[in-house]
Amino acid sequence: MMRDDRFLPECDVVRDWAWAALLAAWEGGDNLRLAELAECWLKDHPDDRDFRLWAADGLAAARHLEAAAGHLQAILDADPSDVEVVARLGHLYFRGGQIDLAARLFGEALALRDDVADVHYGLGLVAEQRHDYVAAERAFANAHRLDPDGFPLPVRLTDREFEHCLKEAVQELPAELQVALDLVAIVVQDLPDEESMRAVEPPDPELLGLFTGPTHGERHAGMGEMVPTIVLYRRNLERLSEDPDHLLEEITTTLYHELGHYLGWDEEEVARRGLE
Repeated sequence: MMRDDRFLPECDVVRDWAWAALLAAWEGGDNLRLAELAECWLKDHPDDRDFRLWAADGLAAARHLEAAAGHLQAILDADPSDVEVVARLGHLYFRGGQIDLAARLFGEALALRDDVADVHYGLGLVAEQRHDYVAAERAFANAHRLDPDGFPLPVRLTDREFEHCLKEAVQELPAELQVALDLVAIVVQDLPDEESMRAVEPPDPELLGLFTGPTHGERHAGMGEMVPTIVLYRRNLERLSEDPDHLLEEITTTLYHELGHYLGWDEEEVARRGLE
């Protein structure tokens, strides 16, 4: 006779099965399925903090930031002193471009505890967005001191070193893309401005690159006089990278991704080629 799991007694074994399903969804990259499974468990176990964090993580990874924030806020309604969740909520609002709200939350988290690396990292992100690079580097250094493995120091190159790295990245591209790149301008900026940040939905201050202007097909159809342009956001790329080789890899992937948009690939095609 087939067992119907709906009638199993509530116990740790059942929770372990649910947890295993979450891990499988996470490892498979199915973020919405992850959130769905966690929310299913929460219907009968609304106070389960761990599953609520899973739901928030899945929704955040799928860029459903408002829904993710709702789960984090539910945890804080029960325990406003949960510094990990205050910091997570700060990062969530930062990812959505709400820099001032993120700054307030990171400040509240710091007042609760000053030894949490993620809080200092968040303060660094906010300082960087406000172009206070000295404060940003100090905050990133604090995060690294508290958790060296989790928060490696950003790679910082001189202008000449970054230009050399960019040239190397171009050489790493397939030959046909190097030809396409001859028709595209490359601009390097420190960080996305407000307009660029909001060129995607939801807004993203951690953009690595952005394509603007006519696509290859539009240009050859005589549409528009704008120059096709790829903008690379240097400080975001450097912060994401653990060493110069990793930075080279990130620049190459970002160029490939944005060139895909120039060639008319949609996000599904970009993802299929492993360029998310």
